[in-house]
Amino acid sequence: MLFRKLEKRNEDTSDLKAPNKWLINLIGGNDTYSGENVTTDTAMNIAAVYACIRILSNHVAMLPLQLYQESRGKKKRIHDHPIAKLIETRPNPYMTPFQFKQTMEAHRQLYGNAYAEIEWSKTGYPKALWILNPLVTKIVMEKDQHGNLKRYLVQTTLVNGQVVNLPYTSVLHIKGLSTNGIVGKSPIDVARETIGIQIAGQKFTGKFYANGTMSSGVLKVPQPLNPEAKQVIRQEWEKFNNGIDNAHRVAILDAGLDYQSLGIKQCDAQYIETQKFSIAEIARIFNVPPHMLADLERATFSNIEQQSLEFVRDTLSPLLISWEQELQYQLFTEDEILNKKYYFKFNLNSLLRGDSTNRAAYYEKMINLGIYSINEVRELEDKDKIKNGDKHYMSLNYIDIDLMNEYQKQKVKIKDEKQQETKPDEMEDKPPDEEEKNPSENEEQEGGGNDGEKDQGN
Repeated sequence: MLFRKLEKRNEDTSDLKAPNKWLINLIGGNDTYSGENVTTDTAMNIAAVYACIRILSNHVAMLPLQLYQESRGKKKRIHDHPIAKLIETRPNPYMTPFQFKQTMEAHRQLYGNAYAEIEWSKTGYPKALWILNPLVTKIVMEKDQHGNLKRYLVQTTLVNGQVVNLPYTSVLHIKGLSTNGIVGKSPIDVARETIGIQIAGQKFTGKFYANGTMSSGVLKVPQPLNPEAKQVIRQEWEKFNNGIDNAHRVAILDAGLDYQSLGIKQCDAQYIETQKFSIAEIARIFNVPPHMLADLERATFSNIEQQSLEFVRDTLSPLLISWEQELQYQLFTEDEILNKKYYFKFNLNSLLRGDSTNRAAYYEKMINLGIYSINEVRELEDKDKIKNGDKHYMSLNYIDIDLMNEYQKQKVKIKDEKQQETKPDEMEDKPPDEEEKNPSENEEQEGGGNDGEKDQGN
């Protein structure tokens, strides 16, 4: 395909300093409706694009990426594992963990894919992670004669021009949004038209000031001129009227010259409104809140706070999960994943470091709920441990739900027993009115009995 395109252009030559459109399209810089060719390099010259990529890559890079192990329902931080030392200390001799994560995330946001070769040591553990140039790296899926997948490779070109095929198991591949699950799609491709408008706007503004804020126009002369005379008049006019140094100077028209402006005002072209809309579109494509791009036109204190929470939940979290899953699968063996249960986790607590009030409230809740101990909080704050600080505390107002059910049953049982104790026994006790009823009859019965005994005695 490449050679066919070159054969069609054999009569039209081009160089890299002033490339023709066919050469730009061939190497990936497509035309837009604004007439501008958008590439990753030209896109990075747009402030909104640069800011979005900087914000996303810095946020991913600043979060600590830590290794954990789950054992018998308990999770603990692992420090002495070779992979933990590689990720948390030095991914390669030339990059810090921050620089490594920042560069990889910037590649994903720019090109849709970030690649890093895994250098393995003799012990079987990864020794270093080397970032690959995404412009010369691609996925190669080789198939056999029956159409079945034979090999899954990552092909890259080294600095010396050598093409190398790497097994996919030896490459970290952090993808962006993908339509096939194999290769990520670049946000620059999606925002090509919007970025083209921004580039055209920058050029328009630059030329506007370069021409001394004077719009384009025509010079009318009363008689016809030959091409050489037209060129001289044009050069002389631009010499004394173009440029910011010639702004607001008085122009002298002689020989019957008459200047007539052909341009329209910036307000009539809605230049500012178009630029604002383009910035909002770029922020929307990268899923970055407008206030983080210094667009505070519709920002309030309450909605900025809510947008910041949504940024962590809806923008950062998906990016971090893709990192965690790719690192776990590519750097560990199946036994370490399934049986030893090693896994990576980004620590989002560092996002609270800038806000001491929210950080203090968060720690207080974690301690009151028994989730954090005092020493665990001190460790997060880079403080030394204290004596008896590893104990966990909980409010006495909280109780286990099973114990609560048992407590309610015991409470009902005790209440019933008290009622039984205070209730009179109808079988043994008589009412007081029956005991006091007819006391004379009782006496007569007792007296009558005595008389009978006397009579019998006589």
